[in-house]
Amino acid sequence: MANSKSSNCISPGMVETYSRLLVYSELETLGIKGYIDKVLPKVFQCQAWAYLYTLLEIFSYRVHHVQAHYRLTLLSTLHGISSHVPNHAQLSLMLESSALRLITGMGSYEMNSPKPQPGTNVKQNYTLYGDSEELNRMVILTLARTIHIGGLENNGAAWLKEVVTGIMQNTPHSLPSHTRKHFPQPLLDLVNDMPPVRDNANQIKRNVEEDWNLWNQLTNDQEKINHFSNSNMNSTFLCLLWKMIIESDESARIPVAAYKVLERTGAKQLAAHLRTFCDYLVIEFSKSSGGGHVTKAIDATNTMIWKYNVITLDRFVLSMVLRPHEGNEAQVCFFIIQVLLLKPSEFRTRVNDVCRTMNPDHHLQQNWHEKHMEIHQKYPEKFSLEFPSEETQSVTPSLPIYYGNVCLRFLPVFDVVVHRYIEMPAVQKSLETMFTHLGCLYKFHDKPITYLYNTFYYYETSLRNRQSLRQLIVVLVDQALKEVRPTNWAFTQEICSNYICPEEERTESWTPSAEYFHNLIGRMVGAMDTKVQAFPAMDWRFSEFPNEGAHGLYVTCVELMVLPMDPTTVGEQLVDVILENSCHIPGDKLPEWINAVGILLSYLPPIFWDGLHNRILQLLESDLMTKWSSHLTPTEMFDLSLVDSQKIDSPAAYLLAVIHSTWQHAGFNQLCGILDLVRDRLIPVIRTEEQMMFLLHMVGPFLQRLHTDKFMRVLFDVTIQLYELLLRVDQSCAHLKYMDTVCDLLYHIKYQFTGDTVKTDAERVVRQLRPALQLRLRFIAQVPINKTE
Repeated sequence: MANSKSSNCISPGMVETYSRLLVYSELETLGIKGYIDKVLPKVFQCQAWAYLYTLLEIFSYRVHHVQAHYRLTLLSTLHGISSHVPNHAQLSLMLESSALRLITGMGSYEMNSPKPQPGTNVKQNYTLYGDSEELNRMVILTLARTIHIGGLENNGAAWLKEVVTGIMQNTPHSLPSHTRKHFPQPLLDLVNDMPPVRDNANQIKRNVEEDWNLWNQLTNDQEKINHFSNSNMNSTFLCLLWKMIIESDESARIPVAAYKVLERTGAKQLAAHLRTFCDYLVIEFSKSSGGGHVTKAIDATNTMIWKYNVITLDRFVLSMVLRPHEGNEAQVCFFIIQVLLLKPSEFRTRVNDVCRTMNPDHHLQQNWHEKHMEIHQKYPEKFSLEFPSEETQSVTPSLPIYYGNVCLRFLPVFDVVVHRYIEMPAVQKSLETMFTHLGCLYKFHDKPITYLYNTFYYYETSLRNRQSLRQLIVVLVDQALKEVRPTNWAFTQEICSNYICPEEERTESWTPSAEYFHNLIGRMVGAMDTKVQAFPAMDWRFSEFPNEGAHGLYVTCVELMVLPMDPTTVGEQLVDVILENSCHIPGDKLPEWINAVGILLSYLPPIFWDGLHNRILQLLESDLMTKWSSHLTPTEMFDLSLVDSQKIDSPAAYLLAVIHSTWQHAGFNQLCGILDLVRDRLIPVIRTEEQMMFLLHMVGPFLQRLHTDKFMRVLFDVTIQLYELLLRVDQSCAHLKYMDTVCDLLYHIKYQFTGDTVKTDAERVVRQLRPALQLRLRFIAQVPINKTE
């Protein structure tokens, strides 16, 4: 059909059948690999735009679990396609919307430097950025999130610089300070090094006024069309169109010449006009002194969107919310978005009807397409300009829509809007109002829990003291999904009864107890056990997560991040589930419980790790470690299997097991944080040999991973700190019992990891040690040994 460029529409049943086949990873020919490698390129090659649109809809709304390298390949393909498609508003919008979903949907460990594909040594070649400024801005913002949460690989700095430089060369732009302040340092340094780009407000006003005067002076329509269709002209035509609507009667029509100009304006040019229009609106609203002008201005913008179909709501809001305004101008920008979304009835009524009529569980519906058509018949979507008369109309035919509508297209844009509002606390009230009215859309979000996790993790410092906002967001998302999800599908019954519920049902001053944390970890253990069903039965093929373990991990992290408690206290409570309540855990399940605590801590923001670090400090300063009285050696006392089997009261073994579990699951950021923890918090309190032995047992097993992941600078610095630790203990203790064990470890580190790289520091420290240690370390540092001892 694509080869023959058939105008026949594919039946909804066939489209749905193909969508279902893409869900099955076992299929090779009809699976996702064939879709990306064969079907999509062939349809594009045949210029069968209707079928291309359908394929993009399928991927956006029906395919749930696709490996990262396939999605990155598709993103590169979309960037290539977008520069070769005809001037077709609907298709261009779908390409941009699909790319936006792909970019924002990237996992925190997926957008990183290219690696060889499984089973090959060939590195995958993909392009993250294209010619769209908005999409390139989203790539930068997604990189900020992925680096902040997932860390940056040791060899990722060069790749990151290449991507950022390429984006800024393709689409030079700047980012507002309230956005940049959340960036991780490597990305912030790169962005700050780029030359700032900002349109001058006075220049925009002057350009609009000059072009407005010229439009009114030209009397011949053809002259107007030729002049304003010129791609070298200022990108002010949407501003002129807005002024035409503002200054005309409600019954008046836009001149035919204006339509002809828009017809000749390509998608890329229109995007530039839209950016100028957004900046011009901010200027106009900033100088506005009365409510009448604001109402008229919003009505004119609304008319451009819903009556004349000049721009679509989702594209306008995305462009507006990504403009780099600062201070008061940024607040005006956010005010325009709020008023445009909530004051006119067009969008709100669509949202309410879509939420009331449609069900996101499409795989369980027999009449999904009927409901879909019901919405489109009630609110038909038009992507072509509405011409004033039939004689001049040459409308591009609409492509068949099988799954999408303006509300579903708006969801990924709304995700961006929420993040931008969070960055500016001054507009929190506006965010709460918008979320209250539009939060029901999260019923259709393909990854609501992942979105909450990313939001609360990335903006943890900003949201830490805004408990009511965190609570509101989770409550509204949970309420939106309640009617299509079983009871207790995500959050525990206790928090749903006391905190994540409507205001009138909440328990005042609710504080989670130790039993609450015990039950929470128990549910996580059950979720990772294939023989236990910890959550209601769900079809994982069509769910957000591929299995119950992943689902349990993310919903538990979101629940912990929304608790009305200090994050450090939450971290302490998680560790205490093992330290204080190990007697309530079945002996054969203890490793699974320790593993559950470790994986949860490793997936929580850094402030939660302080709870674990506090418990380490408390142990090091306790009588057990400072006044050693046990008949067991430290190695025996730190052995979990020995301690647990003999029921010895030794919190050190349990804590060490939790530390190892946490760091085993840790990402790059946490591993590199070992250095700061050891140097700044632990070594200053260590005085005894037993304390030193605990720290060596804690750090030693992870030197291999630092070496494997090539974090050599961190490895070298940690090794130097171990030498400093030995010096500190040597100067504090009259007699050392475990010299041989410590020296054996230092030799192991030298010959396995560091070589002579830290030789200078090692010699400096060994020179200050007692002769017995100097003698044992003579092959690490050749220093004169005082044999008087």
